[in-house]
Amino acid sequence: MELTRNELASYIDHALLRPEMDKLALEAGLAAAVEMKVAAACVRGCDLSAAARVLSGTGVKAAAVAAFPHGSSSIMAKAHEISLYASAGADEVDFVINIGLLKSKAYSELGQEMDACVKAAHDNGAVIKAIFECCYLSEDEIKAMCDIALNAGCDFVKTSTGFGTYGARAEDVMLMSRCVAGRAKVKASGGIRTLEDAIALINAGADRLGASATQAILGQLPL
Repeated sequence: MELTRNELASYIDHALLRPEMDKLALEAGLAAAVEMKVAAACVRGCDLSAAARVLSGTGVKAAAVAAFPHGSSSIMAKAHEISLYASAGADEVDFVINIGLLKSKAYSELGQEMDACVKAAHDNGAVIKAIFECCYLSEDEIKAMCDIALNAGCDFVKTSTGFGTYGARAEDVMLMSRCVAGRAKVKASGGIRTLEDAIALINAGADRLGASATQAILGQLPL
């Protein structure tokens, strides 16, 4: 696949999620997101108000993360956090599923969680992305989680937080893409550092990429 710089930028959520990120780094990252014309800037919840203000009217969406990076909040707390962000300017919210529940095969509870999170986002006009953290999951667990996400009406299924033992892999993206079969989109995130990484994941079926090395990736393409 051959893409122009702007075409590739339209796939990317520019990640500004490092725990040590200070205000100057955040401001620089948001300015870069606008300059690069990426799909979204993905920020910590504490940075959402600044991101929504800076990105307003630029065409770059404000995305916030919830229950990040471990997904261990209660269902009520997770849904409330998503609702807060969606009503405070987040166009999109990326939340981490309860990985322990999935490992326990507690599918009914996971369905309740997914339903609550999707409703919290959609009731406030936001797109919702469910982060699976595939590095901890088997193929069967990824398939099960895709089914739960589809039943709840989730907009995106997402591979990783970028804080697990590994990030996006083409084989996970292909599996997720087959499972959702166009009924939801797939976001690949974590460890995407080169143009080759990005193109391989798009070819595998990714509709969106989460990356912090966005400038380096796009810098490999002509304007």
